[in-house]
Amino acid sequence: MSNVSPLVNPPSPQSLSHRLATEADVPFLLALRTESLGPHYLAAGIPQSPADREAKVRLHFDCTEILESQERSVGMLKVLRAESEWRLVQIQLVASHRGTGIGSYLVAALVKEAKVNRASLCLSVLKASPARRLYERSGFVVTSESESVFHMRAAG
Repeated sequence: MSNVSPLVNPPSPQSLSHRLATEADVPFLLALRTESLGPHYLAAGIPQSPADREAKVRLHFDCTEILESQERSVGMLKVLRAESEWRLVQIQLVASHRGTGIGSYLVAALVKEAKVNRASLCLSVLKASPARRLYERSGFVVTSESESVFHMRAAG
């Protein structure tokens, strides 16, 4: 049984609440990572063992926020905020919440917050991930690439 439970009607982006992740969220985060990123890692030819997934979930765990709606976990946001450069490490949403504008809302809010704090904002995205289009629509440009990843920076 999956720990990722979709809602029938996705919320408006503004109705989401954020809270820091706790150890109790690890099963949800592991299931979410498998469900939301597994196909993209497979398409990129990058194997992901259960130990790999757990290591990624726990990496920068202190920066992991759980996105909630109607008292249910519906996604996660992980951002590293250094003084002059911020890194969007990950946005993941349960399947029923993708394509609803939530990702665009979160990225736009983060771009605005980084500008207010005079910080640049960068990220890396798998070449096989459709999230690249979201980032490009949000003003990110590719600054470099590796075999399987695009490195991007918010314009401006």
